[in-house]
Amino acid sequence: MNIKEVKFVAIDFETTGHVKGYKAEPWQIGCVYMNNCKVEPSTQFESLIRVGNRPFSVYAPGRYEELREEIRLAPDMQDLWSDMKEIFNQADIAVAHNIPTEKQILGNYYPFLEKINWVDTLKLARMIYPNATDYSLSELLRGLRLYDSVYEICPGREEHDALFDAVGCAILLEHFLELPGWKSISVEKLLKLG
Repeated sequence: MNIKEVKFVAIDFETTGHVKGYKAEPWQIGCVYMNNCKVEPSTQFESLIRVGNRPFSVYAPGRYEELREEIRLAPDMQDLWSDMKEIFNQADIAVAHNIPTEKQILGNYYPFLEKINWVDTLKLARMIYPNATDYSLSELLRGLRLYDSVYEICPGREEHDALFDAVGCAILLEHFLELPGWKSISVEKLLKLG
């Protein structure tokens, strides 16, 4: 399969973080597709996720404090199964920035999705820009002057919002796939590298 024929889905979860006596749980999800190696803004999916009455880690980023009532009324991960199934049935490859969190969450709730192929933009960034001093998604977007592209698709959002971060991850992959030597990368090689 040619890289331009691949349908990518960039995904991001925001979580409660670890608190003694509680496991980390997702409270927000954001996704966006890429076709022909380009982000498709019209394909965004986002949802808050119910986590119940539990503490969040003081280190957990995001706007969860102001969204607590909406989170309490949101669908839980099982309620989102039909959406998740549709999202991953339409995608060839999932993309995330530092994939362990997303892989673990999907594996915990939907173990049948474990066969998904993944590309990690963090791994790719470390390979492409070995001298960067900060590989966080937000700093890469700033350093590569890609932040405005994300804001254009997600006006009024900011980092540590799941949709903003999913779009940022997709914009970052789009940037990588436009670099010399990457435009014609094979799908197999991209999966090995990322």
